[in-house]
Amino acid sequence: MPMRKLLALLLFLVSLGKAHAQGTLNFATHMTGNTMYFGDGTFSLSGDVFTYDLRTDWIFNTAEIHGPAISGTNAPLIFNLHLRFCEPPLGEYRGGCVYRGNFTLSEEQTTDLVNEQWYVYSSYGGELFLRGQIIQVPEPSGVSLILIGLGFGYLCLRRNPRQCS
Repeated sequence: MPMRKLLALLLFLVSLGKAHAQGTLNFATHMTGNTMYFGDGTFSLSGDVFTYDLRTDWIFNTAEIHGPAISGTNAPLIFNLHLRFCEPPLGEYRGGCVYRGNFTLSEEQTTDLVNEQWYVYSSYGGELFLRGQIIQVPEPSGVSLILIGLGFGYLCLRRNPRQCS
C-alpha cells in the first residue's frame, strides 16, 4: 500500500476513534481485601448510562457500589450490583461470581463517578471482604496513535521499501 494511502487511512482511523470516544468514559477497579481473594471490574459511562462488568472470587456473592468517598474511607450504598452467575472452584480453577448490568445516573452521581469518588465493596459472611476504588482509564491521545502509525510505516519501509512507496 502506498505511504500516502497508509497515512490517510491512519488519520481516518484516528478520527473515528475520537468520534467514538467523545461520548464514552471507561473506568476500572481492582478489588483486594482482608483475604487472599480478589476481584476486577470494568465500567463505562455513555451519556447518563453506567454499565458494569465485575468478577469476584466465587465466595463473594454480593457486590455493591458506595460513594462518594476517597480511597480508604466509607460511604453510603448507592447501588446493589446484579449477580448474573457463580461458578464453584474445580481443580486449579478458582471459580468466580459475575455481576453485569447498568443504571441511569443523575448529574451528581456522574460527577462523583468522574471524580473517582465511588468504590465497589463485596463481602462474604461479614468477615471476608473486597474493596476497590473505581478509577477512570485514560484514553490514548491522537498524537500517540499517529506516532504508532508512523512507527509501523517506518517498519514497513525498513522491511520492504518497494511495497511501502
